[in-house]
Amino acid sequence: MLLVLVLLGVMSWVALRGLGAGPAGGSSDDGAGGGPAPSITPGDTDTDDHIDQRPGGGGGGDDSEDDEDDDAENGGSGDSDEADAAGGGSGDGGEDGTGEDGGSSDEGAGDTDAANGGVDGDAADASRIATLAECAGIDGVTASLRSDANAYAPGEKPSIRLTVRNESGSPCRVDVGHEALTVRLTTDDDNVWTSAHCPTGAGALLREVPAGDGVNHVVEWDGRYSSSDACEGPAQETAPTGTYLAEADLTGFDIIRTTFRMDED
Repeated sequence: MLLVLVLLGVMSWVALRGLGAGPAGGSSDDGAGGGPAPSITPGDTDTDDHIDQRPGGGGGGDDSEDDEDDDAENGGSGDSDEADAAGGGSGDGGEDGTGEDGGSSDEGAGDTDAANGGVDGDAADASRIATLAECAGIDGVTASLRSDANAYAPGEKPSIRLTVRNESGSPCRVDVGHEALTVRLTTDDDNVWTSAHCPTGAGALLREVPAGDGVNHVVEWDGRYSSSDACEGPAQETAPTGTYLAEADLTGFDIIRTTFRMDED
């Protein structure tokens, strides 16, 4: 029994010695010293994701750049505001109206003094006006007379304004030459002045009266008496102060009247 125990002990000693020898007791060819082998330390763990793209599409960075490119091409809201500004506001359009009324008032299409003659406009326009119907007798055509002021100071020259207005649907013509129009001024039944005594300008002066509009003819009085025998030479006597009646006799129309005053100093 003792012998068996001794043998087991020897075998155990041999086994332990064999395990401990290993390379530590290696030959001189390795060039390594004896002792236990160095331990191996694990390296750094690679935690980086090496997958360049997410499943199913491009990365978020590319999407962001694409969005910015799209914004740059399409323009942001600021560009839209600039475009609105460039388009102009409606306030300017509010002024899209004509400003002044295209039609005339009683002033008509313009004034023609007694010295003017012939036909308004150039030859072609004159020919066209001559073909228009005469205003006299047309429904909607009226004539009126007024002075440009209610009263005149000494030395002022009254202006008597004849207005022909056409409310019909077609233009017409009126003759305001001295052969067709006579203006007379009286005060207290005293015949003071008449355009027939010393007529000036053309005998016929045709004016077009547009539909829905009017024309004026102005006769200016110098404030003196008139006489058919004194058209040349010294000026006539100054007319008296007082209230004057002006009458206009226009061919084809009823006599029309207005009043004004010649004041004292």
